[in-house]
Amino acid sequence: MSVTIDEDAARTLATLVETYGFPVESALEAMTRASDATDVAQIVEILLEDGHADRGGPALGVLETCPHA
Repeated sequence: MSVTIDEDAARTLATLVETYGFPVESALEAMTRASDATDVAQIVEILLEDGHADRGGPALGVLETCPHA
């Protein structure tokens, strides 16, 4: 799949992959189906509706890296 995305969409893709743990290809495909390719909440909803696992979102990263959690 070859897709050209702008800087905002690149940040959204990074969030979906690095923070939420979705596969790159799935995240890109969901971004093309969203009415706003930078709306993380909408894209996560699309991915969940498609059967992708909810890996905990941003709180999971905090719990793994924060010594106070």
